[in-house]
Amino acid sequence: MIKRTSALLLLIGMAFWTCEEEEPLPEDCAGVAGGNNICGCTDITAFNYNSNATYDDGSCQSHIDNGDYYLSFNGSNSHVDLGDMLSQGSYTKAAWVKRTYGYAVGNNIISG
Repeated sequence: MIKRTSALLLLIGMAFWTCEEEEPLPEDCAGVAGGNNICGCTDITAFNYNSNATYDDGSCQSHIDNGDYYLSFNGSNSHVDLGDMLSQGSYTKAAWVKRTYGYAVGNNIISG
């Protein structure tokens, strides 16, 4: 009788026993379950570089580096501000200048 009761209780227990699936871990921005990646721009030449980013999410905003750039000055007080370049080590500035109206007193390139 005890064997039958034990077997019956075991069958009833197995009928109600289910395997519960664990909740999946949330994915981080890189798609890693349970990960802790920091998504952002990892290109140090981009305007929106994020030094804390551990995963490049494709959001970098960079200039197009094709080598074809020109500036056109057609007014007074035109200038280029290169910012504080002294703290970035050595650098070179070079320019080709085409004057369209010949020489004039106010048509000088001033360096500093």
